[in-house]
Amino acid sequence: MNCEKQLKEALKKIDKDNVVILGVGSRLRGDDGVGSIIGGLLEKAFPGRAYDVSTVPENYIGKILSAGKKNIIFIDTLAFGGKPGEYRFVEMSEIYDGLLSTHGSSLTFLLEVLGEGAEGVTAYVLGIEPADTSVSETLTPEIERTMKNILEILTNWLNK
Repeated sequence: MNCEKQLKEALKKIDKDNVVILGVGSRLRGDDGVGSIIGGLLEKAFPGRAYDVSTVPENYIGKILSAGKKNIIFIDTLAFGGKPGEYRFVEMSEIYDGLLSTHGSSLTFLLEVLGEGAEGVTAYVLGIEPADTSVSETLTPEIERTMKNILEILTNWLNK
């Protein structure tokens, strides 16, 4: 199944009114900033439903818990061996099964804290295979295309 179809199918199973989206990443490390950029753009379009958490998602625990949402979607780079720009939508638990987020320890910590403070929270990762995470403030063309595709899908989903 291609990336776009897989994401759209997965989103159909999530209550869009009961979700918070967190964009994770460092905008100073090339493609690693894609999650942060997506989070920031969604935050402007959907205040209170999406946040750019940069490299410190744990600083948003209060906002997440006060929102009372039962689904959290992290958008981050994820090294899963795919082609640059390819993306996967997985439950957070799959991160422990060999997939590697560049911010795995922060996300794991955040999920542990949320688990203690919020019963029944399900976390997902929309992981994007990066091409280049060296020091840079620009995205590679593959990741730029992926970002636009993901923004379109998420915007349409949240607007339905």
